[in-house]
Parts: sequence; structure tokens; C-alpha cells
Amino acid sequence: GTVPSTSTVSAASITSSSSLSSSNLATSLSSSSPNNPWYSLALIETLLRLAETEHHAVLRSVFDSPIKHCPELLLLGLAQIKATWNNVLRAELVSILLSMFLGNHINSSQVIHKLWNINPAMVIRGMIEMYYKDQSSLSRLLDVAQDLKALPSILDARPFSFVIDLAALASHREYLYLEKWLQDRLFDHGAPFAAACIAYLKEKLKPQTGAAASSSAIQKVHPPHFPLSPEILATFFKVLHSNTPILSPSLMEELRQINPKFPNFEAEG
Repeated sequence: GTVPSTSTVSAASITSSSSLSSSNLATSLSSSSPNNPWYSLALIETLLRLAETEHHAVLRSVFDSPIKHCPELLLLGLAQIKATWNNVLRAELVSILLSMFLGNHINSSQVIHKLWNINPAMVIRGMIEMYYKDQSSLSRLLDVAQDLKALPSILDARPFSFVIDLAALASHREYLYLEKWLQDRLFDHGAPFAAACIAYLKEKLKPQTGAAASSSAIQKVHPPHFPLSPEILATFFKVLHSNTPILSPSLMEELRQINPKFPNFEAEG
């Protein structure tokens, strides 16, 4: 499941010519086998480090070939590089490749399983990034989580807004006991998680009327394939009611604005 490092490559060997061009560098990297050089973690890391110099544009274009011809190999290689440095090109490449394999790529399941075993944090970051680019991807991301049998781990991630939406959809599909999950998160995280739940409910229950209803932002907040059911809403309100001691007066007021019955729940408690 891992990608072997078959050779070592020095910065000097790559930049030894006085003029560095993407065409001759790409040719040199693919002179024998179009895929073979990208098995080398040393090669990938060296190119990434060089991209932090004046050669960034040239070296970025070199990665166009593996993105097209062997994206699986490149992604798994990037995942194994122990990057203790902030490399802009690595982040860009990972983003491109993860969006490919978190989508409906033919090799999606195989690659994501291997990647999860190598670098689960990278998978979770990719899921979060995909969600905030397009919240209608939530259904696909839940499918990926189920395929990995990793839903509990993913639901422990941050930010809260992502995992709350994922948990609600998982509950809708009967993959998750939502009441216990909410109680556990409130126990672990307290008021910040409660505030995130209330913000989530406000967004999901925001009226869709007039011109605002047609805006893309509103459509993303209210994905048509996933309205909150009365049962899921009741679960949120029940758990929040049982945790009123941790709610500030302002959060209590926000809850009452969302659900005018909330004071009655409080009185019944």
C-alpha cells in the first residue's frame, strides 16, 4: 500500500543546466518509463523544495504530466513525504488530486483506502476542503467515510460546522445514533460546540423566500437532497435542552428565535 522510493535526486542534478525549462525537465523525467520516476519520494520532495525558489512556475508545470498520467502514484507519494515545511506547491497538488479521488474517479475507492492507511489526516483535510467548496458534496463524502469504515474518526474532526452536517446526514441514513453523538460532543467541547449546533440550525432553518431563495449561497446552505427531518430537529433541540446549564443567555435567546417552543421545553425540565 506504500510507494517505494527507488532513487535519490539532488537539487544540483536537476538544476545543473544553466537554463531550466519545463519541456526539457519533463522529458528527462519521462525518458524511460512515463510512470517510473514518480515512484521516487526523493524526486518529488526535491522538486517541491526547488519550487520554493525562482523556478516555481517551471516546476509546477512539470507536475502536469503525473497529474494526467499517474495521479494515484503522485498523490500517494505526496502523502508519504514528511513535510515539516509549508510548501505551497504541495498543498496545491494535494488539493487537485484529492478532489479527483474524493469524487467519482474510477480508482477512487482503492486510492482513498491506501491514502487513509498512509495519511488519514490528509484525507480528512481534503474532505473538509471539498465540503466548503461545494456543500452538495456532503452525500458523496459520507459515502467515502462509510466505505473507509471511518465515520467515527472523521466525526471527531474540526471545524464543527462540517462534522455536524455530516452527522445529521449520517443520522438521516441511519448510520449514526445522533442523540448520543451530540451528547458526547457537548460533554467534550461544551459551549463552543453548542454554539456551532445553534448556528447550524439557524442556517438550515433560514426561510427561503423571494430573491434570496435563488442565490447559490442559500442553495448550498439548504441542499435540496437533505432537508432536516422533524426527528433530527427534535433530537438537536432535546440535546440542547438537556444541556441548558452550559448555554449563555445569548445562546438561549438564539434558540428561542429558532424554536419558540424552547422556553416550554425548559419549563418542562
